[in-house]
Amino acid sequence: MQTALAEPAPSLNAPAYRVWKVLADGTFRSGEDLARAEGVSRAAIGKAVNRLRALGVGVQAVTGRGYRLEEPVELLDARWLERALAVQSRSQDFALRVVPSADSTNAVLMSAARSGAADQALFAEWQTLGRGRRGRGWIAPPGRSLCFSILLQMPVLPCSVAALSLAVGVAVVERLETLGIIGLALKWPNDLLAPEGKLGGILLEMVGEPEGPCTVVVGIGLNLALTAAERDVIQQPASDLRSLTGRLPGRNRLAAELVSAVRQSAELYKQAGFAPFRERWSGYDAYAGREVVLHLPTGTVSGVAQGIDEQGSLRLKTTQGLRLFGSGEVSLRGSKP
Repeated sequence: MQTALAEPAPSLNAPAYRVWKVLADGTFRSGEDLARAEGVSRAAIGKAVNRLRALGVGVQAVTGRGYRLEEPVELLDARWLERALAVQSRSQDFALRVVPSADSTNAVLMSAARSGAADQALFAEWQTLGRGRRGRGWIAPPGRSLCFSILLQMPVLPCSVAALSLAVGVAVVERLETLGIIGLALKWPNDLLAPEGKLGGILLEMVGEPEGPCTVVVGIGLNLALTAAERDVIQQPASDLRSLTGRLPGRNRLAAELVSAVRQSAELYKQAGFAPFRERWSGYDAYAGREVVLHLPTGTVSGVAQGIDEQGSLRLKTTQGLRLFGSGEVSLRGSKP
């Protein structure tokens, strides 16, 4: 979930990740057993536990019993995801990686895109410099969020990259609905909203030119379970899937479903542009007919949101008439962006 400007956070280093993995089932493990299994000292285990706590992982310590997570966690499993995606797409040519920690999955794949990398997905259990729009940081607690990026080779963009962001938003919301998560809306250009606040966000970046071969990196962050303390840090109303469903969803199935949805939407976008998505997006438009403020680098523009045009631009009815905007950040009048 988005916060103030991004600042580097501690990494989920290898020792902390290994301890987290052992404790994932929620049962107690003694410090001695953990140290023996990892071939390190008890002090090293203590440092790993402290690192996990610093990243927002709840770890209990009970004298005579050892350590356990406050709640079990389903860690992302690259092999499981690869098999699930191969079945869904009937294709074996899509690479997928899961890493314990990255500065930003989008940044990693943008670097790969500049080197001509093929289509692939990257998941990180933790991001030290996760980003939202306008350089804001993104709170994504390990095990209680999904943060991933997908690199897509695009021979040509039949419409703007901004419109592709809207198409991806439609694909994500529709796939969540098939999993029983209903009542969601989309805020132009790239926010996923639940009734109580922001559920997730989409960040698209591009290498190349829309008129010719280009590579698009689609970054998605989704809140699964936020603590009260994390909600206090966030500078806007927020929601998570556990609040909506009463349970923490299976992270691997959810991850596979969302990657599949994004890839399918990108294929349709390549063939038909934004046309198949426009009406569907409008059906989820959170701000249609409402008074809003559009925040731009040069200032703000107020008006009534009138949906989107065929290019995915925001239609804003202002005192100067109907105006179109291809970028910016929208908020309801009187609220923060």
